[in-house]
Amino acid sequence: MLWRAVSNCLPTCSQFIQMHVKISSYCPRCNQEAETIGHCPSFCSIATACWRAARLLGGSAVFSSFGDWFQHQFQWWSKEDKQVGAILCWVIWHDQNNKVWNGKSNSVKNVVAFAKCDLEQCYSATSIPSGILDVMIQ
Repeated sequence: MLWRAVSNCLPTCSQFIQMHVKISSYCPRCNQEAETIGHCPSFCSIATACWRAARLLGGSAVFSSFGDWFQHQFQWWSKEDKQVGAILCWVIWHDQNNKVWNGKSNSVKNVVAFAKCDLEQCYSATSIPSGILDVMIQ
């Protein structure tokens, strides 16, 4: 998901509009701006609330892309924060898709809880100690 976002090929409402899919280009969660690759996981007011709830939002600089924003955040995060941040990006994007295609979304609190739960399940399912994932995320 992160690679697709940084590579500008993450499917969002704006991307689907360009492919002539008949959906609204607006963000399904905040309904204030077009859902772009930058808006969905980072700039949306709901996504920002998720980052704040996870205590992972640092600084108030303005960024032109998701990649720039994520790289800025990434440099300030601890190893554990990097893992949670990567999973949180995916959960935010997944929740956005659930709203677009199924009309359902979760609260900010639940999105953050699901991200942390997914990370714990990853540790459990793979039997990989958390230190190994640290190396993979760097």
